[in-house]
Amino acid sequence: MKHLICLLLVGAVGVPGFAASGRDGAVPFSRIYKAGEKTVYATKLATKVAGQGGATLVTAVTTQKLLPKGRAKLLFHWSNMQLQDNFNMDLPADVTLDTSDNNMAGKYQPTMGSVDYLAAVLQLASVTADKPVSVGDETPFSWGGDNLGFKGTVKLLEVTPDKHQMKALIKAKMLIQGKEIDDITLTSTYDRATCRMLTSTGSLVSVMDFKFSSNPE
Repeated sequence: MKHLICLLLVGAVGVPGFAASGRDGAVPFSRIYKAGEKTVYATKLATKVAGQGGATLVTAVTTQKLLPKGRAKLLFHWSNMQLQDNFNMDLPADVTLDTSDNNMAGKYQPTMGSVDYLAAVLQLASVTADKPVSVGDETPFSWGGDNLGFKGTVKLLEVTPDKHQMKALIKAKMLIQGKEIDDITLTSTYDRATCRMLTSTGSLVSVMDFKFSSNPE
């Protein structure tokens, strides 16, 4: 009987060295920011509309301030835009936003007529579970405002300790004024220690392909 009680207590309080979830094999999946941290993403857009081409640009994301509960104030700055074929857009103005649940973009809403929505898409590509998870676990998330929103899941696909990385599949619905418009799917690779998104490739299914590749400064 004493042995059984000990086993029950161990199950209730956990064992030192095990993941915080209490399950063997679970890994932390919450973004850890550092003040002054800067990540530069080579960003590529390619439209799926015939004859519309695409664009490449550089997206620099700087952590301006650390906020409570592990959140951060981020500055997005775009530069070095190159347009391809018939694609037409203006370089977006800088965007500042606070992160929120699942490392999403807080209350930020894009400017009508601008492609600064890329800040929200990049945060979608950087979504986290906000808790320890095991490979195969799928975590729901929801984010949105009056104009743009996303609702979906992030699923941990693999952990590669030798590369200090982890990979996740992100599936979401894009919402415009609360209505589902299109599906968006992204596969993202993260730094295992900080859950900083390293690379992400995916698409807004019927409209555009996205690719983000980082080089931290």
